[in-house]
Amino acid sequence: MIPIQQLPKSPTRKCFEEAFLELYAQKPLDQISVMALTEKAGYSRATFYRNYYSISNVLESVEEENTCTSTCQAIISCLDDITLEQATDAMADFYQKRSREVSILANGEYGSIYLDRQREPMKQLFAALLDRGFELSPFQLDVVSEYIASAKVGMLRLWVNDPSKITLNHLNKMTENIFESRLWTHLAKCLSGDGSKQDKIVLPEDFPDYPWMMK
Repeated sequence: MIPIQQLPKSPTRKCFEEAFLELYAQKPLDQISVMALTEKAGYSRATFYRNYYSISNVLESVEEENTCTSTCQAIISCLDDITLEQATDAMADFYQKRSREVSILANGEYGSIYLDRQREPMKQLFAALLDRGFELSPFQLDVVSEYIASAKVGMLRLWVNDPSKITLNHLNKMTENIFESRLWTHLAKCLSGDGSKQDKIVLPEDFPDYPWMMK
């Protein structure tokens, strides 16, 4: 079990943010008024302003809760004790459990900005995974982790358009099998979960056997 720590949210803020999501699924941000939100949430304007300073602040709070930062940090903190499959499943599970919220945010007015915010924590996670199995120069590590994180955000974008067609985990496995099979096969050995350390693969600067990397 990966210990994912998230700060508890008050019932009042939960109510406001659920009401906000319902409104944001129907109209752009500038058409959501404080009055409309408080009426839907069942609270006063005074209560709203004790918790938020604007409607945009509500959106920021909802986006933060549905961004994978805490999950990625939790996975990184216990890489020595989990398998690669557990790491990737934890990431997919984060979004599967929030499929409704993620879909509303991703398809909203600022959906592209929201999805792009997923990239940096993902990049940090993949950099940590890569570092377990490969001797990479800083440039190589930056290139490969950026490539993988950007690809995963692209998969997330496709998934939120119609999550009923395929699970996010299956979509990820599809791309891994096509483009990244050697990388994940080796990392699966490195992240064995039994505490044993595997030797890292040292990649040459031209790395001819790794077409997913470019010099």
